[in-house]
Formats: sequence, C-alpha cells, structure tokens
Amino acid sequence: PFFVEWRCRSSAPNSEIPGVGGSVLNTAGASVINHFNITEDKVRIWRGNQFPFVWVDIAPNDFHVYRVENYGDQLYRHFVDGVVVDSGVPETDFPNVAGIIIWGSSVWFDESTNEWDYVRFGVIPQDGGGDFYIDGDVDGVDYRYFAECAANSGPGVDAGPGCRWADMDADSDVDLIDFGLWQIAFTGK
Repeated sequence: PFFVEWRCRSSAPNSEIPGVGGSVLNTAGASVINHFNITEDKVRIWRGNQFPFVWVDIAPNDFHVYRVENYGDQLYRHFVDGVVVDSGVPETDFPNVAGIIIWGSSVWFDESTNEWDYVRFGVIPQDGGGDFYIDGDVDGVDYRYFAECAANSGPGVDAGPGCRWADMDADSDVDLIDFGLWQIAFTGK
C-alpha cells in the first residue's frame, strides 16, 4: 500500500480555462492517473479520459489535507480533509515502473497565491503500529509525526487516515491513551 498526502491552499479562481489553474498534484504511471487540481473553493480530481471528473467543494482560503491511497491493483481512495471523496478499483497498481509524482502550480492568467505546507509519500504504515517510517522501530523520528497527529486530534476527535498508524487503541483518535501505548512500544533504536 502506497500513499501521497499533502496540505495546501490556493486563491486561484475556479475555471475550466487552461492556465487559470491553482495548485496541482499528480501521481501517474502506466495506466494510472490521480490528478488533483485545487482552486480557492473546489477540487477537481481526474482519473483519465474514460472517467468523469470528481468535484469537491472546499472552504475558501483555508489549508486542506489531500490524500491518495493505493492498495496495488485492488483499491484506490482519494481523501479531502480525511473524508473519502472517491474510491474504486484502479486499472493497475501504483506505483509501477513508470510511476511519478508531480506537484506545483499552474496559473498564468489570473493573479493568485498557492501555498504548500508539505508533501509526503511512501508505504502506508501499519494501523496502530506506532512506526511511521516502517523501519522496524518506534523512536524519536516517529514521535515527530505522532505529535502532529495528536495535535490535530484528541479524545473523540477523528485523527484521519494519515494518522491510523498513531491510533494505538484503534478508536479513531490520537490522544493521551495512544501516547501511553506509544511509549510502551518505544524502542529508541
């Protein structure tokens, strides 16, 4: 299983005219397209010419978290702010031999600002494992991301798909109970 997750915002107007654009992230490879075009109030997800666009309304002028999860040739899921907005069976697995990830901005007709907070990608960590880097230990490097998940969650507040690995008690949030369990799993290697 592979993921790409990013946090960004755009002030670009929503338009079908090429070059008005906004922020763009594309994961692509042989027979695979996961193309997100992000404007101030809408996201357009394109999976290829034979599929209809998926349109998602977003709150303007806010940062939003976007995520693509690919489970080989079995399942793909697209998330906006932790909510699945599109899913299905992909034409083929990703990443594959032609796999690429491209991100940037494509605006040249209208003034706008596109801000990126982060782009992360890699193998999806095991749910509740506490090991973000999947390197066989639970240590200070993993803690940085654990703390981020805890800061955006708390008792009864869903941590979202990017934090399932930090949800040590499998109750959908990351709170002090999870931190206690994470400390027990800590190897420090």
